[in-house]
Amino acid sequence: MEWYDITGNISDLVMAGSALGAYLIARDYFSDVIKKDGYEHIKRLQLELIPALERNLNLSSINLLDVEVPLYIAGEKGVFQDEDDDESTLRITLENDLKSLKKSLSESYRLEREIKSVYKNLEVFGWSMIDKKELALKQTISKNHEVFIHVHNIVLYLEIILSRTAPDFLPSENDDNYSSKHLPPQYRPIQELVEKLIENQRALYNVGDEDTPYVEALSLVRNYYKGGRHLNLFFKYTSTHPSLYKRLRLKLKLKLKLRNKFTFFK
Repeated sequence: MEWYDITGNISDLVMAGSALGAYLIARDYFSDVIKKDGYEHIKRLQLELIPALERNLNLSSINLLDVEVPLYIAGEKGVFQDEDDDESTLRITLENDLKSLKKSLSESYRLEREIKSVYKNLEVFGWSMIDKKELALKQTISKNHEVFIHVHNIVLYLEIILSRTAPDFLPSENDDNYSSKHLPPQYRPIQELVEKLIENQRALYNVGDEDTPYVEALSLVRNYYKGGRHLNLFFKYTSTHPSLYKRLRLKLKLKLKLRNKFTFFK
């Protein structure tokens, strides 16, 4: 065997070993980077989004709507208003309630969207949820969605009620050939709007009834944290999704290419 064959084989082995070593180093590097990125998503879900979901379930603005809206229509004063006051402040109170409910409704849309996005991407970063906690999270999101369907309806009816002029609160003109139940809410009689609003309010906040979606949603989000809040009680790391390795390799190649380009012009 010629000496250059021997040295060539040795050289090939060295190069192969170097390539393997580089691959293992790169794999470990990418794995650590991806794992860390996934961990940041988990922290955001656990420490920011879900606590915000719980806070957003504070719907104190709906508590007295079944009393205050009929009083407003009747031209009466508010429940907590001083009898000596010359004018009712109910309209201002209801406008503030409407503003608060709109804000909570918008926040619920945002939180639900972002929580689902983080949850969906956990597998890509090599993370997964403990089965029991995964079920608790899904139940919480589902019940929260149910709550805010009712909130959406309350906002709709309350906004239309406040858009009408006292004392008659008449709707816009419509074709009398149609029954009011077939008309859009803005054309319905005021009493029907009040009834629909109260129906949705009591579906959420019915004193003495522990099975309303509102009470269940609060119970579910608190049950999610039952047993402690440490992240290892909720999540586990398995392995990184292959597609993310590919994306990171391309990103690293681009960085090296740009660095070499600018080095050339120095």
